[in-house]
Amino acid sequence: RGIISYGAYLPHRRLDRSTIAAVAGTGGGKGTRTVASYDEDPTTMAAAAARGLGAVSADMLLFATANPAYADKTNATAIHAVLPLDSTVPAVDLGASARSTLGGLLLGGRSLAGRC
Repeated sequence: RGIISYGAYLPHRRLDRSTIAAVAGTGGGKGTRTVASYDEDPTTMAAAAARGLGAVSADMLLFATANPAYADKTNATAIHAVLPLDSTVPAVDLGASARSTLGGLLLGGRSLAGRC
């Protein structure tokens, strides 16, 4: 089946790029960019994106980020907990690098029929 759904979440706060040069001395540019609040880490943003999917059934939950909120415990189980998934659906963290994120996309795009 491959990837059957995905969600996205963008923080509500915005930073005017022109104010960056005033602080950093250079850079900035035009327009605005999203900025995470103090309590918006990759795990909470992924959970918010997952909640927006509505009713979903899945064979596996893969969570990949280069900056995990927790290094000593799994982030994927926190996301699994907010979804109405069966307890037998595995939740897997994929490393802490951009390369592991790409690996997760490739893994999710394959048929999971022959998985262990």
